[in-house]
Amino acid sequence: MFNIGYGVSLVSLVLATFIMLFFRRLRCQRTTIHVNLFTSFILRATMSFLKENLLVEGVGFPADVIRTDTGGVKFIEEGSHWECKLFFCLFYYFLGANYMWIFVEGLYLHMLVTVAVFSEKSGIKWLVIFGWTSSIAFVVPWAIVRATLENVYCWNTHPTPGYFWIMRGQIVASVVLNFAIFINIIRVLFTKLNAFNARETKKFRKLAKSTLVLIPLFGVHYVVFIGLPDNVSDTALLVKLYFEMGFNSFQGFFVSLIFCFFNGEVQAEIRKKWMRFRLSRGKGLNGRSTRDTMTSFVSRGRGGSLVSNSNSADSKDHVHSNGDCVREVSCDQPLVDEQNYILQKYKSCTKNGHSKNNNRGESQPMVSFDLRNTTEGL
Repeated sequence: MFNIGYGVSLVSLVLATFIMLFFRRLRCQRTTIHVNLFTSFILRATMSFLKENLLVEGVGFPADVIRTDTGGVKFIEEGSHWECKLFFCLFYYFLGANYMWIFVEGLYLHMLVTVAVFSEKSGIKWLVIFGWTSSIAFVVPWAIVRATLENVYCWNTHPTPGYFWIMRGQIVASVVLNFAIFINIIRVLFTKLNAFNARETKKFRKLAKSTLVLIPLFGVHYVVFIGLPDNVSDTALLVKLYFEMGFNSFQGFFVSLIFCFFNGEVQAEIRKKWMRFRLSRGKGLNGRSTRDTMTSFVSRGRGGSLVSNSNSADSKDHVHSNGDCVREVSCDQPLVDEQNYILQKYKSCTKNGHSKNNNRGESQPMVSFDLRNTTEGL
């Protein structure tokens, strides 16, 4: 379950990050926060995969352990083992940075909901700096304490719980603050829903939907076992382990669904891109060809007319049967531009369509369009 959850989250987060960065219309201050949150989840999932697959039974790298005659694993006491210690420093940094970015996302949403005037330009910069640097203030002191006072194994065990709280305190504080922000946002949403004259069932349905969406975002599930002491029964520890592994591994997947795949703006941009791709291949949504041409024969003399009936690639001059000079205009281009082109042609032609005849003073129609074939691919 651990590998499956992080694998699904990793794939969905990479795809969501690519979508956010690929479409220029999605680039804004709000998506900057989302992309940084996705990146923190990606780094956390990557480090969790490496930790699960590189370490020998969770003790250390293959160079740090030896196999005993009984088939067990024994840590080699000699040597600095700086590789595995650096690995766990990075692991705890990315873990803390992920919790900080969950807190930053919640804080940003809280400011949008509650603060009347919020400057995104100045605020986003400081939020990004805080999200990536705040964990350094806790991991570095913890590493110094471990190197000087408790330099055992690969720093993946915690014989003295007080030393580990140097780093764990940041995570617990962010979880508690996120839960408080979550409760306040629910309160604000409930207050705003009461301001509208809607039926109670519809009102509570909206509130329940908002609550379910915010639970994976704010990591509310962390609060369930945050106060559970370490000296509990093995059954309680096993339940806690499976609960946290399940929610933590799939949390990135749920976040990518909320902010990317279920987002209306993202879905609209993907549909536009797919439609442009189909149109560039000359196929409409119904599979029929959307390329068509229109030739306009505009008479410069008396009795001229305009008809649509050619596939010429360029504009050419011809001599009409009555001796008048006519010009052939081609509109062979993809449908993505064809609609605008036809509308512009139609407006320009209808504007001059009822020109006065110099000899008779009569109003003579000069344009006739048949858009049925042209717009068939729509």
